[in-house]
Amino acid sequence: MKQSTRREALKMCAMLPLDARFTPDALALASQGSDTTAAAAGDLSEAVITATMHRTPNPADLGKWGYAIALYLYGQYLVYKRIGDKKHLDYIQGWVDSHVNEAGEIDQKITALDYMLPGNLLIVLHKETGQKKYKTAAESIRHTFDNYPRTKDRGFGHADSRKHQLWLDGMYMSMPFLVRDGQQNLVDDQPDAGQERADEVRRVQLRCTISLI
Repeated sequence: MKQSTRREALKMCAMLPLDARFTPDALALASQGSDTTAAAAGDLSEAVITATMHRTPNPADLGKWGYAIALYLYGQYLVYKRIGDKKHLDYIQGWVDSHVNEAGEIDQKITALDYMLPGNLLIVLHKETGQKKYKTAAESIRHTFDNYPRTKDRGFGHADSRKHQLWLDGMYMSMPFLVRDGQQNLVDDQPDAGQERADEVRRVQLRCTISLI
């Protein structure tokens, strides 16, 4: 994995609701107006979102297609579901649309499990908007698994550049997408897809257990 991606993850961690992480302007914004009442009352998750949207008004400027930003935005989606403020959903959609064209093509080749995690946003956006392009893009990630590199014990290799490596975080990057994809029936699931998901968890668990012996 490129070092720049790790730095992006650290930047996202820097958005955690610690007083030292908020600029005075962002904190002031979080305490003003009806849209930020929850933040002023102690809703720290909404305060993080408010500060982020204030610092980066254009979601396309958050960065490239990757797990760090997508994981943060999925958290923003959960806040949207809780409080119902559509501007939170629009912000998520703005970032995804900066990487997915109207034909449902993603501007990043899916050459690593890391690039599958943003697929969770495709699933929720299709559910929320009904737009076909999100389904098409999710299908493209789903079908990547059909011929994805595997380790000797049939685990999913972490990346094209690490075909023989089974990483613990790779399970988190890919399996939630497969589970949610199956729940939404976006793609005609193979009969053994559910078993595949369970087997991957067992493979990783076995590897971790062996490494501790």
